[in-house]
Amino acid sequence: MKRSVLFLITFLGILFSQSVDMAVLNFSVNSSSSDMNFLSVGISDIIVSTLGEKPNIRLVEREKLNRVVEELSLSGSGLVSDKQQVKIGELTGAEFVITGSITFIQASFMINSKVLEVKTGRIISTQSVKGNDKEKIFDSVDLLSQKIYTDINTASNNYGTGPQLEVAFVIDTTGSMGDEINVVKSKIISMIDEILQGTPKPLVRFAVVDYKDRGDAYVTKIYDFKSDVNLIKQDINSLTATGGGDFPESVIEALHKAMFELSWSKKNEKIGKLCFLIGDAEPQNYRDNFSEKDIINEALKNSLSISSISCSGNSSKGIKHFQDISNKTNGTFSFLTYVQNVIDQSGKEYVVVTEGDAEVVLDEVKDKDGKSFKGGRAGDVFIEERAKKKADRARNEDKPKEQALEDKKEFLATAPSVDADEAKRVKASSVNKGEKSNNLDKIMSEQIKVVAEKQGIKYEEKKTDSVKADDKKKTDKMREEFKKIIKTNTNKKDSDSIKVEVKPKNVKPEVKTGTGSGR
Repeated sequence: MKRSVLFLITFLGILFSQSVDMAVLNFSVNSSSSDMNFLSVGISDIIVSTLGEKPNIRLVEREKLNRVVEELSLSGSGLVSDKQQVKIGELTGAEFVITGSITFIQASFMINSKVLEVKTGRIISTQSVKGNDKEKIFDSVDLLSQKIYTDINTASNNYGTGPQLEVAFVIDTTGSMGDEINVVKSKIISMIDEILQGTPKPLVRFAVVDYKDRGDAYVTKIYDFKSDVNLIKQDINSLTATGGGDFPESVIEALHKAMFELSWSKKNEKIGKLCFLIGDAEPQNYRDNFSEKDIINEALKNSLSISSISCSGNSSKGIKHFQDISNKTNGTFSFLTYVQNVIDQSGKEYVVVTEGDAEVVLDEVKDKDGKSFKGGRAGDVFIEERAKKKADRARNEDKPKEQALEDKKEFLATAPSVDADEAKRVKASSVNKGEKSNNLDKIMSEQIKVVAEKQGIKYEEKKTDSVKADDKKKTDKMREEFKKIIKTNTNKKDSDSIKVEVKPKNVKPEVKTGTGSGR
């Protein structure tokens, strides 16, 4: 269960934004040589290209931006005041304006960026990256672009005014869940980002109930609903996988507190509500006041469903319990899909995929466009498709009662597995390549979208891998062209700076003749 919780973190970042309009101005260049002045446009072009790949980002066209800058009689070098940036944003329709600079100090460089929100005039992001190799400048620009993107999504999320969503995560944080918790931490931002790509932009609140078992440092911890992404990240990052011991955990107590102690917007059907139960162990059978019946009644009364995600190692009793809770609250049961890349003795790469107690070996997967993927990419494509199929079941009001059985049947029927003999050979003789991954973030983001769609929120279909590949080729071509210019200018500068005086060998000093000046 360790990787599941890390997926949760990334997932929260995907959830909410409608498209954001941005303008990227030229960056100022601070260098003793004019050879690097082309980076003024080069850096902004790479940022535009990188951010343009994000489905919730719209960028002001370069021609329109240049026209506005010219009309305002501004410098194209990137030296623009905050007031001028606000004016540029108002004239171009941009919500955010990005400016920045690159400074060279001998062989080193530093790139600084600033993002201004047009409607408030406040600076919502300042970021910096640095390096020592000029040929790797654009790798640093990529990192800078991602930082900018995260900051913009954080700022834009806090202003959601569209339909409302409330999502709670009830997470087993005992020792066996370490991998899943780490996944949630690493994926929370990308998850929130994906959900934020809805139109109109929703206002989303997240809560977490962290549970262990009696005898541990604590049984439950409650992090009540918040819409501020930074605070949500803090809550998720505080989770640690410790404790446990015996197999069952305090699942019922955790769900009871999620239903009765979190500040849900009760008796309001206009707000989409969803609770995820994420764990790898069955509930303890304690004699206490925490009633499963009360949990189910409270969920139904408040029009919220509980979708359960069973992680590796869960018992058949635990799986049935998770499934029953989801069935009785109109939720969806899902097995987490795990992927491990392996290499056989010949050096060929395969993917071992596991759901529950079912396991298959893949060597090739095709996406919906018919494009083939092998090796590690095959696993990535497959688990994303699995998450979408589980979301399709969530859309179905008449779900089968034996969702776990249906999940397993569908998995075995749809996985393009190699034949049984080859699969046996691969599992017996291959070595692992990299760490095991899973699709917890994808399952959650897709199922939150299902709830969001019922509130009138729409999501554009993601670019397929083949379209992404074409976009990447264009960006890579631009990047290589800039690298060549940098390399040429660097070599030229080095050549010009090295002047060696060569004296002829074995030549006697010249003896002048004629009348001297005398004294």
